[in-house]
Amino acid sequence: MLKKSVLAALLMMAVLSGYSLHRVLPGYYVSLTGDTIRCNVTYGDWAQNPSTITVQANGESKEFKPEDIRGFGVDGYSDYQSAVISYHTNPIDGGFYPAEYSDSTVTKSCFLKIIEKSVYSLYSLSYSARTYFFMSAPDKPISELVYRVKSVNDSLREDQAYKDQIMALFNQEGITSEYFNRINSLGYSSKEIAYLFSVLNENHTGVKVVKKKSHGYIEFLAFGGVRNMSFPSTVNGYYMHDFKFPSVMSPDFGIGMIYALPIHFNMLQVGLNLGYYAYSGSQSGNDSVVYYLNANNHFTTNYTDGVKMSNTIVYASLYTRYVFNPLDKTNFYLKAGANMNFSVGGNPDVQYDFHSVRDGESTGEGKVHELKEYQGTAVTMKKAFFSGLLGAGVEHGKAGLEFTYSPSVTIGQSDLGDPAFKIVSWGLTAHYTFSSGKTATKQ
Repeated sequence: MLKKSVLAALLMMAVLSGYSLHRVLPGYYVSLTGDTIRCNVTYGDWAQNPSTITVQANGESKEFKPEDIRGFGVDGYSDYQSAVISYHTNPIDGGFYPAEYSDSTVTKSCFLKIIEKSVYSLYSLSYSARTYFFMSAPDKPISELVYRVKSVNDSLREDQAYKDQIMALFNQEGITSEYFNRINSLGYSSKEIAYLFSVLNENHTGVKVVKKKSHGYIEFLAFGGVRNMSFPSTVNGYYMHDFKFPSVMSPDFGIGMIYALPIHFNMLQVGLNLGYYAYSGSQSGNDSVVYYLNANNHFTTNYTDGVKMSNTIVYASLYTRYVFNPLDKTNFYLKAGANMNFSVGGNPDVQYDFHSVRDGESTGEGKVHELKEYQGTAVTMKKAFFSGLLGAGVEHGKAGLEFTYSPSVTIGQSDLGDPAFKIVSWGLTAHYTFSSGKTATKQ
């Protein structure tokens, strides 16, 4: 049963991972005639600029190359502009660097990612090998911010022409002296260059643009369902060996809180749950031992040996979860984290309970009827223990269904020479969001 449940969870994760590569998000594209058409864009969470895009508009699907449209955008993520650009192929990272700055260039049509769009505009083009930055200024076409590297006697030399290009723009605006040192120490990075372009635009237009930031939100939820627990370890009683507890089911319920980080449509979230579950079980066996020497010396011992356990757990789960399609009405997600489990109320140890009755007779003792019993601890349980947490779930509106799995973890040590006592569990719970500061708009 457990193996089937784990297999189902892994299969669900694989399906969701594949689904995440093809989610469709609201956006727009600009036709060659300048018309802006609202559409849905097949979004691939592009680490590199896409060479083509697929959109759905007016009930039909279309694929565009940079030369087919003026640009496009994905709501809440970024905008792209089509352009024919030239750039140097000089590598700036990796194991090989040319002995001279490479003058080799490539000219092609691209979708440039817009970083700053105003009088002075900044764009980026990312490939697996490196990222290029481009700029445009009044009455000037889009051009590369040039950065090249060469190797001389095993040391790297940099052609930081991009600094001179940006310095020239600041000279035009008459504000070079204030930013001279900052430009000289400027790295070839999006954040550093974007700041300077925002300064240029603010100085030129007199308008300070405050970019709208993404907002996180907090959700509160209640959950309830069942948890299945299995105990792969064997336990010894006082006399008998290798007792094994069967799997048990328990209610699993509690409350929780989720904080959605203000990035990528709130796809990445962290959560904290407080919950309860319990388990109990017992195993026993009986047998007899016969000793016979002669008619005056013989004994029969009948005995019963067993083990039992009962434990109530209060736990705190800290986890992260990744939502594949946060803008849709129905969301799928994966989660991973850890549980901190605390034993509460009563003795959580595994106890043994042995009883025997000895009947017979002997020459020295005559008739014999002897009762014995022994109780004690077979496994000393931890009062607190960590366990891993993996899960997958689906949400529709405020309601959700979630499968979780906690791999094998040691929760006790035997007092009678057994292996470490372990637990494995999986759960299926439903949850309902009863309070939310969510601001994301779903389709």
